[in-house]
Amino acid sequence: MRCSKRRRGIPGDHHEATARHLEAVAAAEGLTPYIVADSRMGSTSLTHQLLAHASDLGLEDTAWRHLYRSYFGEGRDVFTLDALVGIAAEIGLDAEEARRVLTDRRHAQRVADDAADAQALGATGVPFIVIDRRYGIAGAQPLEVFSRTLEVAWQARRGELVTVDGDGSACCGPGGCAGS
Repeated sequence: MRCSKRRRGIPGDHHEATARHLEAVAAAEGLTPYIVADSRMGSTSLTHQLLAHASDLGLEDTAWRHLYRSYFGEGRDVFTLDALVGIAAEIGLDAEEARRVLTDRRHAQRVADDAADAQALGATGVPFIVIDRRYGIAGAQPLEVFSRTLEVAWQARRGELVTVDGDGSACCGPGGCAGS
């Protein structure tokens, strides 16, 4: 489905400006094309089930890269059964097996459990990156945030969820927040 006036409750002109900004940032990083403003929208449940299937077969990285390129780089549908079966074949999966897996929803509970885990860690939207099942990074963040979070995760392997601020400097965890 394509939406032009409103997307997820956001007025069209605001969405358009935000989308064009994201496209410009992506272009500055060498990610072209990167389609946001004219992208399709839909439920990603089947998409995540295909990713779970690909993961079981050792093709998780290939599947993620191909799905991102298909959606953001080519503006393709990644929501419907037929589209996902085609993508499965493109990444080297057996198309008929992928159709069976998606039709019988054998990974549906796994995907639902992963979503519940993410929400328990504080995810309210996407992107939300979880590191070591304890560290959350919400939203599109600069590389420094990821670097700092990985450093924190590497140094502290026990405790509660740690959140890193957008500037990468403030970490909150079991002992409170750095700098507060």
